[in-house]
Amino acid sequence: MEVLKNFKLNAILTAVGELIIGIFLVLNPAASKSVISKIVGVLLLIYGILNIFTYLRNHEHFWDHARLVWGIGAVIIALLFLFSPNTIIRFIGSILGICIVLSACSQILRSLTLRAFKFSQWWTALLIGVIFFLLGFSLILFPRIYGNLLIQFIGAFLLIEAVSDLLTIFKIAKLDKIEGNNLFVRY
Repeated sequence: MEVLKNFKLNAILTAVGELIIGIFLVLNPAASKSVISKIVGVLLLIYGILNIFTYLRNHEHFWDHARLVWGIGAVIIALLFLFSPNTIIRFIGSILGICIVLSACSQILRSLTLRAFKFSQWWTALLIGVIFFLLGFSLILFPRIYGNLLIQFIGAFLLIEAVSDLLTIFKIAKLDKIEGNNLFVRY
């Protein structure tokens, strides 16, 4: 039962975070690109430097050399994020398209789970998943077309994903009460 409570709490907090970030991205896409580039750049720089220092402290094994390669690669990409964000943003479109496609596949699988549990509106989750699959795929093929719209699109995706996740969580929790708290034990 504690696992179910933790799952629901984590899912709700994630959805609320998606809502907040989604609203920011939709309302201020130009600033969002700059902020995202700087945050990702700093995080990658830290990751890269830590990997390089870890390698310098200990490189006894063959696989330790991979840390050096990852560290140098992360530092180079971090510098691109920090000093040439427009170059990186062109690639982000494709990367985000892949993430959206993967998330849409997850949404489609959730809709099929809802269908298996005989929820009458399972098809709405399926429809959202298919729409976002197509939009994510178009983002992979045509990342430059989107510009600021890309950031707003991501924000809208996060908003819809968050609402969909919250609805799914509440429906599963309702079903769990009806089933006598056996639902999460069986699956």
